[in-house]
Amino acid sequence: REVPAPEVTNPAIRKLIESRAARLAALNKYKSAGAIGESNRALVEVRNLEAAGDLKARAELQRIVKAENADREELFKEMAAEKGVDTSQLDKIRETYAATMREFARPGDLVQMPDGSWKTK
Repeated sequence: REVPAPEVTNPAIRKLIESRAARLAALNKYKSAGAIGESNRALVEVRNLEAAGDLKARAELQRIVKAENADREELFKEMAAEKGVDTSQLDKIRETYAATMREFARPGDLVQMPDGSWKTK
């Protein structure tokens, strides 16, 4: 599936979406393996590093998770700025985006529910 588009956009947001789209296939590979899941903080989280494979694959997984989460953090800030929302409201943006990511999750993907529990979609 595609990276869900935010409800607002600007050049910085479009660049972040492109950056995220470029790593989507790798993210989906690791999601399918059960190595990572979508957290209730709207970030990807390593759930089972060993499921990624050998040491090289584990290093790639950690690099991808770090890059994806950095892009998402920047995306939340850009979305807040574009909406004229104070950064104190970032938690609300996170909640909304986490719900979107749970909705967009593929069958078999790990997702964290608002209460902190993890489920397979």
